[in-house]
Amino acid sequence: MEHNTILRALTTIVALAVCGRWAAAQVALKPTGENALPLRAKSVAATVLVKQTRFATTDLELVFANELGNRVEADFMYTVPEGAVVTDFAYFFGAERVPARVAEKKRAAAIYKAITDRQRDPALVEMVGKNTFRARIFPVEPNADLRVQIRYVQVLPIGANGAATLSLPLQTPKSVKWDKVYVSVRADGAGGDEFANNFGLPIEPDAGGTALTFSGTNYRTEKNLRVSLAAPKPAVTPYLAATSGGKDGFFAATITAPVGAKLNPASLQSSGVPLYAVSAKRLSPRDVLITVRYKKYGTARFSLMDTATGKLILSSPL
Repeated sequence: MEHNTILRALTTIVALAVCGRWAAAQVALKPTGENALPLRAKSVAATVLVKQTRFATTDLELVFANELGNRVEADFMYTVPEGAVVTDFAYFFGAERVPARVAEKKRAAAIYKAITDRQRDPALVEMVGKNTFRARIFPVEPNADLRVQIRYVQVLPIGANGAATLSLPLQTPKSVKWDKVYVSVRADGAGGDEFANNFGLPIEPDAGGTALTFSGTNYRTEKNLRVSLAAPKPAVTPYLAATSGGKDGFFAATITAPVGAKLNPASLQSSGVPLYAVSAKRLSPRDVLITVRYKKYGTARFSLMDTATGKLILSSPL
């Protein structure tokens, strides 16, 4: 017990906390307690994958330097965006990746005290708020780095114009400057005209999607990155067609209606090719799956009416 007391007395407590004025996820260095000292920010790397313009997975790696000559205990707090769910948290002890376990606040405190008294890190993540978690990491060795990895998933919010918005919190206090910054955002199936950002970064095609990246050294992140992904354009997208003998056949297609339209599959009309046995299934407020049979070859044009206004909202050849 005496050995433990002496060793812990030599351990400086270091706090990495959230600056409360930011609504979304932020990491800032904020000393707490009379003996607390901040770790130096070294690097941040963020990789985001957006699927179907709605679902985002964000991988973060944050590295901080302990430039003191003794062990420190890191008190790490992080707030993820509203509605996001943390699916992975880990830190590195040397080359070993240590995944954390999630525990409620009261239970986490008891476990942490019991285990750290034996000079072992319990690797616990304590939920301290709706979107905020805390991880106390011990020890961070002298003149060594603290490397933390976080993964969270979220459904992106949709604005009145139907576009989804990704906000990647990068802004830090003026006193914080990263040695290295790397950010990559990739959206499956999005075109360059559907993929805007507030950094003015160029958009590049990337393996069936669109991507933006940027990196910097000795970098101060003065604002958060915001990426807008436009809503899918109104369209008829065929994905199956087959003949059933003679000139008859069948096909299936998805119909995407404009933002805000009151979509009713019964309002679907066609011209150019006689159709029968029309079946429609709603996939979402804007999307309908249709399967139809046709009586002869030709080019069909589909028309869709807004049942609320009676106006034509989509006319597309198939």
